[in-house]
Amino acid sequence: MTWLVTAYEPFGGAQTNSSLILLNRLREKDWQGSIDFFGLVPVVFAEAWTVVRRELERRPHVKGVLALGQAEWRTKISLERIALNWIDASIPDNDGAQPRNCRINDNAPDVLWSNIPWENLEHSAQRELSYSAGTHLCNFLLYNLLHWGQDNGKTCGFVHIPLLQSQTDAALQKYLPRMPDDIAIGCLSEILSFLLTRNT
Repeated sequence: MTWLVTAYEPFGGAQTNSSLILLNRLREKDWQGSIDFFGLVPVVFAEAWTVVRRELERRPHVKGVLALGQAEWRTKISLERIALNWIDASIPDNDGAQPRNCRINDNAPDVLWSNIPWENLEHSAQRELSYSAGTHLCNFLLYNLLHWGQDNGKTCGFVHIPLLQSQTDAALQKYLPRMPDDIAIGCLSEILSFLLTRNT
């Protein structure tokens, strides 16, 4: 059984996305067929979950899903523990849609917890547990993944990535914190190895 790892397309006028940069770097490693990589996930509310769900339907064998997303202002790789059944988009998506103050699913719980035991991952100064995936596309995708995972007996989670030093886009302000690419790659590799060595 394999894991599916996803990443977003660039958004907000930028030419790069840290999650996609890392996905492409991780794809270069030899995972012995244990990981499928998928990008680009559209930064569009009307399409993001539909696109990922279509990929999952093509891969009924997957054991779990780890979605990656970019988080400006964060200084560490964030392991998201919960998703809210709520959208309050502070900025428009790539199609210009900006849903505010609405539920993701009227027939589902207010909060869903990731069933990845992040607390068992070896401590690193470059990582942190997070209890807020925000209320934009990242939280939206995580909530849908967790709901799907509950229904299908799968393990799902989300990891936020800071901006990387290689990202020099004019749309990304220079004063924003950045993580060295190699440190981020090493940290994500450890996370994937942790997921692959778990028995459940």
